[in-house]
Amino acid sequence: MAIIKVVWAGIKKRKVYSLSIFLLVFMIAMLLNISISMMLRASQVYDETHEKTNSIHIQYYFEPKYAEDVHGFKKWFQEDNRIKEVKVKHFFILKDKDYDFKHKRKLEPDVYVYPDTEQYMNKHNEMVDLDLAYNEIALPMYYHNTYHLKEGDGFDIILGDQVSSFVIHSFYVDPIFGSDMISLKSAVLNSNRLGEILENNEAKSYNLLEKYFLGTVVKAPFLKYIKEINDDFYEQNDVPMNESYAIDLVKSGTLFGTYLILAIMIVFSALLFFIIVLVIRGAINSAIETDYQNMGILKALGFSSSQILLTIVFQFSSLSFIGTIIGAATSLFVIPLIGNVALAPTGLVWYGFPSVLVMVGILVMLLMVINALVYVTSRKVMKITPVEAISGGEGDVYFNAYVNIPLKKLSILPLNLRMGLKQLLTKINQYMMLMIIAIVLALVSGMTLIMVSSFSDVETTYRIFGYERTNIAIETRDEAEINDMIEEVSSKYNVLYKTLKTHHNLSVGSESILTTVKKDFEKSELKPTKGRFPKYDNEISLTKTLSEYLHKKIGDTITISDVSGKENLTFIITGYHQNIDNMGKNMYLTYNGLKRIDKTAQISKAELLIDPSLDLEKVVKELEAEYEREGSGVNIYRSDYANNTVASMKNIVSWVIIGIFLLVSLITTIITVLLAFIVIHKENNELGIYKTLGYGTLQMRLQFAARFGLVTSLGAIVGSILYRISGGDLTQLMLKSIGIGEINIAFSWINAVIPILLLATVSFSVSFLASRRIKRVSPRVLISE
Repeated sequence: MAIIKVVWAGIKKRKVYSLSIFLLVFMIAMLLNISISMMLRASQVYDETHEKTNSIHIQYYFEPKYAEDVHGFKKWFQEDNRIKEVKVKHFFILKDKDYDFKHKRKLEPDVYVYPDTEQYMNKHNEMVDLDLAYNEIALPMYYHNTYHLKEGDGFDIILGDQVSSFVIHSFYVDPIFGSDMISLKSAVLNSNRLGEILENNEAKSYNLLEKYFLGTVVKAPFLKYIKEINDDFYEQNDVPMNESYAIDLVKSGTLFGTYLILAIMIVFSALLFFIIVLVIRGAINSAIETDYQNMGILKALGFSSSQILLTIVFQFSSLSFIGTIIGAATSLFVIPLIGNVALAPTGLVWYGFPSVLVMVGILVMLLMVINALVYVTSRKVMKITPVEAISGGEGDVYFNAYVNIPLKKLSILPLNLRMGLKQLLTKINQYMMLMIIAIVLALVSGMTLIMVSSFSDVETTYRIFGYERTNIAIETRDEAEINDMIEEVSSKYNVLYKTLKTHHNLSVGSESILTTVKKDFEKSELKPTKGRFPKYDNEISLTKTLSEYLHKKIGDTITISDVSGKENLTFIITGYHQNIDNMGKNMYLTYNGLKRIDKTAQISKAELLIDPSLDLEKVVKELEAEYEREGSGVNIYRSDYANNTVASMKNIVSWVIIGIFLLVSLITTIITVLLAFIVIHKENNELGIYKTLGYGTLQMRLQFAARFGLVTSLGAIVGSILYRISGGDLTQLMLKSIGIGEINIAFSWINAVIPILLLATVSFSVSFLASRRIKRVSPRVLISE
């Protein structure tokens, strides 16, 4: 009972840092619980949604000429006991066309249009049979989240002069093509209406692409063998060139934005834990130093060293326990809100709660580590003896000896700053915690500013993503026609950039790799990150991400199957490039190299960058009116849909910087308040002496705040230097997962100064406000004491 009373007395005596420790533990418990639990739960939500919708695990898309092969492959999969179901669909893709809703014409890339003949999951995670009326359309949640559409809104599909008008029936959850980070989208129409659209459209080969879809649903026990199933399929069959995706790639792309937000929260939780370690250690040392004599008296009264140790441990452990429990409880209310925000870009709907065992495990581990730290730091009380404590003798709990510097040597500085600097230097050890925290916060802030500066400019963002900035695309029947059209368009409009290219999915072993094909990469506005782009028909370029995945390097060779899948061709890797398509796994190949794979291949597509100051909608309509005549086979459309990916990334970065700078300011405030109250309590006598010597309260408060401003500035300067040395590498390491291996970082002195000013200003202002306690210091009371 006596120990409990001493513990409670200690907590009440040190209200400020008791509250600070509680708040810090509360924050880390809440952040850790939210970030780790949600990262695991987000994956579960995807997997459960995928399972409920009976979605496919491996998907293949073949040209119509391989229809007979597709049905043969279906039989092969059906005979595999690892496969639960095989789905084959003959469907159409609306390619790069416009959609009009709420009187806003928008562009979406390829949209896979299916008839209403299957079950779909609605936004309430219930499986429903879509029975659409003639004029109704069902859309994935992406459209609801991105464009704020609702049921009953109009939605028009524009195919040249043909406009098909619909009313939105409902929105459904699409785990395959429902993410902002995946350009492909889906839609569901009334089967009869879909048939009419296909029948009435004359330029079917360009506006509507006919495809055969082969999808496999793998049995639950064999989900970890998906790659082996795909490898067996390619090894035992002559698989022609196709476009294929496995569930791991689709899942990674879908959840990328969510994982990025949660990963940053985990990093910040680790940073916060490091700060808590410093704060608890400093608080315990301060408590022992302040109560040094009292502890000696307690020992003289019969308290054992172990009992005194328990009083210290219980004080801090109880605060940590309460902060952890309340933080965990608060996270339960916050998780659904953050879950819906984090999953909004994915097109999925958050539901349920994380595993109780995971949450309990996180809290237990956090408490164990904090309690171990408290115990190890508090053990020095075992060395206290009553005689030494009562006589006021120095022990190893005290800070190092003072460093005395005469004020005359600093006469160039204002008096308040000189006094603050002298007080800082004479007791530098007690400010080391704040300095270390300032170093870490400045480094994190600098890395954040790198991301902001890298993704704030549209052209820079395109270059980082490996995209060429174009806004108009033209497709024709053959190469000669596309070259003539480019010349004609260039004579009518100000064309700033033009490129001839096409995209194919090529088979490297059992991997289907997205490949960009051009005649001449040397004229591209993009540059290789290492080596050079391919020039000859036996050369190829890979992203660094793909090269690591395939365990290949520059100078090595890779084998690519020809269009029939019956012959293997060898290509030499000449360099690395950067492009985030397919999560950074893609290749560049010359046109002559493609002709080795498919002798009938041709490049009949051009992408142009027409002066953005022009009305692009008007330009497209003028070009359509002139060239998209019936049976012409010409397809003209906007090609700037990459803006959606760029906008999503900029939106993520904007929220990240707001969150980080708010947390940096909050952490700096808590640490400054805690340290300021500890210092005022320890220097009570000295402050009284300064008042006796004639120093005014305002003057003393400015001197006091100057210490904190100087310490934080010094720490922030060191952190900014570290940011200059290693911040770029750390940022690139974070972005490597999406294929961004290199960022040309232009370090700016502004990016270095902003963290210094932020931390110094917050620390100075908060410490000045906290120093109001100096008003209460009375020389008369000190003399009477």
